[in-house]
Amino acid sequence: MINKKVESEIAIGLIVIIALIMGSLIWMKNTNRYASSADVRDKAEVGATDSVVFIGDSITAIENWNALLGTSYVANAGISGNTTDDVIARLDRAIVYKPKKIFLMIGVNDFLRGRDVAHVLANYEIILNSIRKQSPDTVIYIESVLPINNDLSKIGTIDSQKIITLNRQLKKFIDGKKILFIDLYPSFCGDDSKLYRKYTVDGVHLSAAGYGVWKNAIYQYVKF
Repeated sequence: MINKKVESEIAIGLIVIIALIMGSLIWMKNTNRYASSADVRDKAEVGATDSVVFIGDSITAIENWNALLGTSYVANAGISGNTTDDVIARLDRAIVYKPKKIFLMIGVNDFLRGRDVAHVLANYEIILNSIRKQSPDTVIYIESVLPINNDLSKIGTIDSQKIITLNRQLKKFIDGKKILFIDLYPSFCGDDSKLYRKYTVDGVHLSAAGYGVWKNAIYQYVKF
């Protein structure tokens, strides 16, 4: 007959096993949707078969774009924490195979680190000129920097007017042919310029619903 101590140990063991199984299932579910750290690191260097490249920070990096968009040719060159200076430093690796399209969203980390709009705009000009020089046939889609919700953010706060001004100024780079602009900003906030709660997990990064909005806004430009 099994004594109470053994029964207790068996019960604890079963609980641990169940917890491990549930954790594995949750992990598998998340990795189907999100890009893992290894994926992001690998995709920092674009492959020859990647026709579309997404360049950005963690907001770009954590999504599995091919899964979301139903494509197989999108390279995720987003890296967590990146600023416009970081993108300049690694840009050669992101355009080495001269992709047909580049989607660019960067700048929120610049503002979180106290940099001004002029600094970000100057770096955008360097980025765009570098792409045009090294890959003149690439079509560049500048995506407006998204709003944040300072009420929810534990990462830092940003004066919303900085983002609004940057997005307005980014439009000056449009040429209607090789450099285009996708204004995502209005879809993510109301008149108060706060990122909608339903679209964010922490005031800065997006929820699944937020990525759904992003997908709907860009799908027509990503597809061939």
